[in-house]
Amino acid sequence: MSKKLKVVSIAALAVMLLAAPLTAGGRAEAEAAPEVDRLLVSMPSPPLDTNRIWASGWANFAQFEPVLETLLETDPVTGQALPRLATSWERNDNDREWVFHLRQGVQFHHGYGELTAADVKHTWELLKRDDSGVNQATVWRSQVKEVEIVDDYTIVFRFHYPMTFGEALFSRAGGELYVMSKDHWDTGQERAVDDKLVGTGVYQYVERVDGQSLLVEHFENHWSNETPDFTEIMFNWVDDETTILARLLSGEAHLGQLSRDVARSAENQGLRVIAATQENMQRIIMFGGASFADQGVAEPSDAIYNRNVRLALSLAVDLDELHEFVYDGRIAHSYNTGWHPNREVWNPEWEERFDEYYGYDPERAKQLLADEGYEPGDIHLTIYQMNWPAQPEARVVVEALPTYWNEIGVRTTIEPVDFGTFIPQWQQMNTRGMITPSRNFPIRPTEQYIRDQLTHDGALTFFYTDNFIEEKYAELEAELDVDRRNALSLEIGDHAFEQIPYIPLGMTYSEVVVDPDVIADWVWPGLNPYGPSHWYLLERAQ
Repeated sequence: MSKKLKVVSIAALAVMLLAAPLTAGGRAEAEAAPEVDRLLVSMPSPPLDTNRIWASGWANFAQFEPVLETLLETDPVTGQALPRLATSWERNDNDREWVFHLRQGVQFHHGYGELTAADVKHTWELLKRDDSGVNQATVWRSQVKEVEIVDDYTIVFRFHYPMTFGEALFSRAGGELYVMSKDHWDTGQERAVDDKLVGTGVYQYVERVDGQSLLVEHFENHWSNETPDFTEIMFNWVDDETTILARLLSGEAHLGQLSRDVARSAENQGLRVIAATQENMQRIIMFGGASFADQGVAEPSDAIYNRNVRLALSLAVDLDELHEFVYDGRIAHSYNTGWHPNREVWNPEWEERFDEYYGYDPERAKQLLADEGYEPGDIHLTIYQMNWPAQPEARVVVEALPTYWNEIGVRTTIEPVDFGTFIPQWQQMNTRGMITPSRNFPIRPTEQYIRDQLTHDGALTFFYTDNFIEEKYAELEAELDVDRRNALSLEIGDHAFEQIPYIPLGMTYSEVVVDPDVIADWVWPGLNPYGPSHWYLLERAQ
């Protein structure tokens, strides 16, 4: 076993020792399968424990998903866009106009009446507020030209430029338009929302205990007549995965999220891992502020601004070793983060040239630093460690990086931070020098990714941008010809690949660990930005 990663085996050993006293198989014995109406779920804490959907980015949306619905659905098997609150939609004027025809008779929870186009427009107005912290805030705020209510069941979104990723924007797959009741808002505005979350989902809000839990229950008047197998779901916020595993083994939880090495231990003790149907996350090591110097945001003397320094840091990390010991082999290479072989734009040369930029070669890394004039110890990097939602392996990755980088003469310090306080820094572009695991989650349509993570005018959170990308995206944004748009996306992809904007850790499916005596199966696509979805499709064990 690698000395670099023995911390992983130590963590797994602690988990096994914790579970050992229960039974020979690890899991508490039961005389018969329990009859469970309230499903107990142990999940990492959301960054903000809140009902305000506009308050923060996608990492917060796990707590809204069972209660609120979007205009479009994502098929649980294929991930394709389907009708949900909208029965149909039209794309007009080169994708600059999106028309939605709403489902009639949809009832809001807690007696707040029927869904209409006014509720959809109201939700858009929340997302574009000046204090909105959602990922797509600048899209809702500046790219939407107008929203027209044609009648109670027809609404039109008009954009300044082609909205080519609208099927993601208006669905769970990378969107935020989770429709809330305007009538409920009018009873007290922010205070009303803080009191309860009113949506149209299969489950309705019951109560929240700040910092501890969220309880939802089946909404019997749901328009779909879908009856979930579990009447209630209690979400308990638990940040320590050893505690999550202990709860699963003792029956105090029926479903939880664990890192892959700990999940393997859980399987060995009688629990089961269930994965989403679609790849949904490209994991990276982010170089904060790596490209800002040419835009006057950072100093060119910063080591991380030097492309060859980033290349050296990339070559010093053994991705295959991380894949084996941290991700238990359940991860694939991601050859160019933001691009995917199944998307409309892909360059097969990225896979062929991957080792040149992202392979393991510490001797070449040392030479690159020497060529740039850096002596061993000259560069000091701070690595930020936090509990990333839906990315439980991130803490172990942080613990492995210092050994890799110390080997090439780079000094490091690990600084623990709270995810909720980190996000405002990110949104304010105050990421200079920050190095931390991050992710492209979900794997978005190419143009949405470019806008979100590679431009200043895109989403509030981004990984990398420079003048070349800004200029090319300005051209892409206004271009109407599809072939030319794809060509521009490919140019941006080629440029990003060679600039080492981050280290691509790999590509994964979303996973959960369940008690098989309670849960038989679960089919969900994973194509959303926070992890599990489609809670009403959970199947009870017979």
